Amino acid sequence: MHSIETLRSADYYEWWASGKSAAKQLRCNQSTISRRYHSVMQPLKEGDDQGACSLIAMERKVSQHWRFSRELDLRLHLYRWTNQLTSRRLPPYWQVNPAEISLTKKPVIELLKSRVIDAFCAPYPLVAELDRDRFSLLPLYSTPLLLLADQTADLTKESCLTSSDIKLGSRLGRLDFVPEEVHGCSRTIDAQIFAGDQGLNVNPLTRYWGTALTPLVRADLAVLDHPLGGTYTEFLVVLPEWKEHSCTVHLVDQLSQCLQTHSALNLTRHPISVDSSKGWLGPSTAALD
Repeated sequence: MHSIETLRSADYYEWWASGKSAAKQLRCNQSTISRRYHSVMQPLKEGDDQGACSLIAMERKVSQHWRFSRELDLRLHLYRWTNQLTSRRLPPYWQVNPAEISLTKKPVIELLKSRVIDAFCAPYPLVAELDRDRFSLLPLYSTPLLLLADQTADLTKESCLTSSDIKLGSRLGRLDFVPEEVHGCSRTIDAQIFAGDQGLNVNPLTRYWGTALTPLVRADLAVLDHPLGGTYTEFLVVLPEWKEHSCTVHLVDQLSQCLQTHSALNLTRHPISVDSSKGWLGPSTAALD
């Protein structure tokens, strides 16, 4: 059996994939993190993989129950657009990944499934196929889908842009903090709306799909005046056994309030018409209450 601190160090390293960040969080040095991580993972490389996996799974389950019962060191993964806006306003018993560690090496759902983390926030494309018997999706907020581009570009200063304006004057790009699964969904729909990337210029303006929260994370971007006609929905994902725990309920309240406030404030600065019946990136939150 591994000590609490040994397993904790291994979990943080597996979550963040950064010995330096894990050492700073746990107030030790990188060599300690490395040693503890390898002491947990080495048995997986030495023959009895099934037995070692079962032992670690049992230890992580016990550790997770201890964290929830003590309301201590609960682990929440946030992508950058929610991290920078909410991480300092969360209940103190929830620990959050650094904003720069937004995309994990191992899929976040695998980290939750193995109980390395206790919850994560995700947009609908990342959770659309999850088994609802194994994972609970708790709606946090919905906001209109927006097109954005460099705020210095002429296109951002024009009003009532048409699909042709967008198609001829820009090409689709991907923000570096957006997971590939989300960008893939945006890319598919973008191709349907704008029928490919054929700009007038050799190097046309880059457009991005985002929400009212995106300019708060990337201040260099501005909203293009072209309604996409759909909504973006984000969820907190937890294992079903923790869905009604007070720590989870309080977290949902805090996240929802913070994100809805930021979204509403920014939409007042960038008013745009939206037909929410076309919820391409997520169903109505009411459908999952």
